[in-house]
Amino acid sequence: MEAPRSLREVAADLTARAVPLVFVDTCAVIDVVRFANTDRDIKLDVIEDTQRLVNAARRGSVALVGSELLALEVNDHLQGEVLAATAALSKRSAEVTRVMEGLDLRIGPGSRAAWDALRTKLLGLPDNLRDLADALLGEVAQVGDDRECLELARVRAVLRFAPSHKKESRKDCEIFEHALALSKRLSGAGHAKRRVFATVNLSDFDPTLLRAELSDAGLDIVPSLSHAYQRVGCP
Repeated sequence: MEAPRSLREVAADLTARAVPLVFVDTCAVIDVVRFANTDRDIKLDVIEDTQRLVNAARRGSVALVGSELLALEVNDHLQGEVLAATAALSKRSAEVTRVMEGLDLRIGPGSRAAWDALRTKLLGLPDNLRDLADALLGEVAQVGDDRECLELARVRAVLRFAPSHKKESRKDCEIFEHALALSKRLSGAGHAKRRVFATVNLSDFDPTLLRAELSDAGLDIVPSLSHAYQRVGCP
């Protein structure tokens, strides 16, 4: 990731470029890997659309922005998620392997060999997704700490306003205040492209509680990077 820049500098750059904006929350990046540690099906839409979002950012057709906290928070959590996902996939693949061993006489060795090859790819998936998350971070422009945003975040956390309404979370408040401030600057400068805040944490970043502030800033909340890609309509 590039060195953090001020709100004013990032806003000026995005205004000149006139491209859609995705403000990336920490959990949206971690979610790219975390899904593999759940009982849900593999979310191919998240994987594919995250890759498309990275490609669009490399082409310059969308801007990815995050707070100064983003890389630090992602790196604090991501390796643990990779290890947990690998363990979960190993357990699942072991169960399938046992079934394949029991069916070997009926399905033939060719099917077993095909499963062994697929299993190797499956167990490598978390590391591949870690690489995808790193590629995403590499395209994110960091907004450096803004004194006014930090003060507003402190007040928001103390008063227990969303995203701090369930538990005091200064970091979430700081991220949100920077996203609001950037979107407001862009709106004031005539930026007419879509601007979204991507987070899977809709419990804290509750759109119903934040509706008025989001509307005032011209910012939408979306629940994943896949939704972000779909919403901004990257060419």
